[in-house]
Amino acid sequence: MPTTRRHSGPGAGTNQQPQTSAQVARIEARHALGQSFRNFVRTEIRAREAKIVPASEVPAFIEKMRAQFWGLVPDAIEAIRHSLQVRKDARIAYKILEDLGVTTRKV
Repeated sequence: MPTTRRHSGPGAGTNQQPQTSAQVARIEARHALGQSFRNFVRTEIRAREAKIVPASEVPAFIEKMRAQFWGLVPDAIEAIRHSLQVRKDARIAYKILEDLGVTTRKV
């Protein structure tokens, strides 16, 4: 059975981010493969740093994301159409009626 080393001393356990179930699964999988925790943390930090966009590029980045989002509108409409006409999903129908103001939401 592998032993787990825990950090002890001043500041131990402070400034730790809560772990999601996905993170725990990745940690366990890498531990099973024999990868050290230090290497795992370095990989995770690099993955987060890769998503940082310089301030000068933010407006263009946001515009690109908006264009991609708007590109999904036809698919979203088709999914709603399918849910209404094929699956007969009453929740979707009611939500559309509610959003259009045909029916009001009870508080």
